[in-house]
Amino acid sequence: DGTAVRVGGGVMDVEPWMAERDKPVTPQQLDADELRPQRAYSIAGTLSQVRISEGDTMTNVTFDLRHDPVWWDKIYFNGTLPSGVPLVFNYAPTGQGTHKLAVKTDDAGGAFKALGIYDSIKGGQITITGEAKDDSPHRAMKGQMEMTSFRLLHTPFAVRFLSVAALTGLVDALTGEGFLFAGASAKFTKTRGRIDVADFHSAGPSIGLTSKGSIDMDANTVDLKGALVPAYAFNSILGNIPIIGEFLQG
Repeated sequence: DGTAVRVGGGVMDVEPWMAERDKPVTPQQLDADELRPQRAYSIAGTLSQVRISEGDTMTNVTFDLRHDPVWWDKIYFNGTLPSGVPLVFNYAPTGQGTHKLAVKTDDAGGAFKALGIYDSIKGGQITITGEAKDDSPHRAMKGQMEMTSFRLLHTPFAVRFLSVAALTGLVDALTGEGFLFAGASAKFTKTRGRIDVADFHSAGPSIGLTSKGSIDMDANTVDLKGALVPAYAFNSILGNIPIIGEFLQG
């Protein structure tokens, strides 16, 4: 009762699909899709190249995608980013009424850029894990993201957003290499294309960030609130001074 496709090598251009993916979708459309089952299908194989956009091509791609009448049942994807670093994405059933997600790469910035998510991050190892109960509404997924040291590049948005860091006179704001962060972590809940962020925090020598809110990829909207703390390292040092640290930091 399904269609199975096997791909044995070749080159694929997915830029048109990426452009279609970025168009806003209403909740009414999503509800209608869930109530309208389709023919199950699977597609698996290898590709020597996958062109994502102008200048962004992944190579040596292996994939295994399975879709039941309503939901994605499995999404496995393993490929090499333009930087030469592997990216592994695996979403699969556990056999116990849940699906688990595991994503990992040693070039988070390169992955964000290649996948059309964000193009102003450089470096960083990233791990994303999550679990969805098959009987939960819309198969909402709860998960966590962990990322090691990375830089936020000096794009116009980043300069405006983080220009307060220049007030500290620290090196990050002057080198032109972007703002250095020692890492980042977040807890999230993903329902359809909406990601509710419960606890995002990141810190570097010039600045610290905390945030919570939502990123809605269906509606193409971002609604986040948080705190931006200049001279994070300096404040941390003050806080570590015995006895008087609490008073100075306050």
